[in-house]
Amino acid sequence: MLFSCSETGIEFSSVTIDGGGDGDDVDTTSEVYFTYKVYERTIFRDNWIVIHDENGEILDYTRYENGDELIFEKDISLLTDNISVTLFTHSSFGLNQNFKLLTTLNIPIGTVWDNEPIEPTFSNPIGNFDLTLSNMPEIIGLYVSNENSLVSSGAYTGTPIGATDTYNYTIDQMLVYPENEYFITFIEDNEDFKYHFLEEVQDGDDFMIDYSEFQFFDNYLDVDLPASSYYHFWVNGFEDYQELNDENGYVLGDAHYTEDGYMNEYLDRNPLRIGYLNRFDFYRTELDVIMGSGTYIYNYKKVGDQSTSINIPDRPLYSTVDNSIQNFDFTVDVNYDNYTAYWESDIGTYDIDFVKTKWDVTNPSDSNYFYGVLPDALFLLYLGLDISNLLLEEIDFNLNVEEKIKLAI
Repeated sequence: MLFSCSETGIEFSSVTIDGGGDGDDVDTTSEVYFTYKVYERTIFRDNWIVIHDENGEILDYTRYENGDELIFEKDISLLTDNISVTLFTHSSFGLNQNFKLLTTLNIPIGTVWDNEPIEPTFSNPIGNFDLTLSNMPEIIGLYVSNENSLVSSGAYTGTPIGATDTYNYTIDQMLVYPENEYFITFIEDNEDFKYHFLEEVQDGDDFMIDYSEFQFFDNYLDVDLPASSYYHFWVNGFEDYQELNDENGYVLGDAHYTEDGYMNEYLDRNPLRIGYLNRFDFYRTELDVIMGSGTYIYNYKKVGDQSTSINIPDRPLYSTVDNSIQNFDFTVDVNYDNYTAYWESDIGTYDIDFVKTKWDVTNPSDSNYFYGVLPDALFLLYLGLDISNLLLEEIDFNLNVEEKIKLAI
């Protein structure tokens, strides 16, 4: 492999950036074994990609920028069935340095990474409207949304109505969008979420909605929570013409119950109840359950139909056999699709010679771990790079497409 080390980096004969001609002159013994179309943020930092074969031998490495299309090819006889890909970034702020490495193992040759992000679309507001909720109990959390996203939320302060433990809540100058159907939902003490729809909202409207106009959801999912656990759940509903993503959708529910006391009095409930309306075509349901002061976290995420059951597993029995990146090995008593292990180190004194290094490695469960050393040229270019002090901090197991568990080590 031809390369030269200089202030501008390394040059290679086997990497094509932004295309490689019309293909008429391609050597028939050569094979394109990996393609990476870059969409990530790359400004204010150096960005490298390093590729190893499944024996840990370096195949290629090069710098890249946002917008590049990197095409890697090599003689077929020099390739293995799988490769590993490491994205390496370096940034600095003053006298402090930051290294971040993301490695994915056991990638079949011929793979194309083309994860162009889908940007959510948001309309511009066309006016304002006012909203008053009357004869309400004390509201713990109020959410107003349209199909695009959350419009307003918070723990609002109501005006007491005599001595009846009821309140009026006024929210002025809420934005009107072309998508002018609004969904209002709230949670109250010892009750489930309730909702009300506002249709055809226009600029200048002033709505007065009485508590009696709010309804319970059509269906509820009860989730049994482990003892002494905390949670955050959120549910969004989508019409059939909408793009399902993490930004858009009507907010059907959103609640935190946290160790620091936020909303403790009202949201310490077991089972947890998650509500659905049948009028939506699709849903995004997500739940985090935090146990053991954050040393064990269960995450559930489903996009599609209503969730009909969520069963939170006990903390698995995990043991590290070898916690080094080079020979990482462990035992665990759960089945999983893949895992990501996280290593980290902080070296030196801040604003003098501080270096932070993070290395995350993702690996499928049905393959052997393999590791390749970083190119010497990177250590020559970045004198602060030191991976000898990395400590294993966390390992995440993707149990299936919907469930993930996080273990602090």
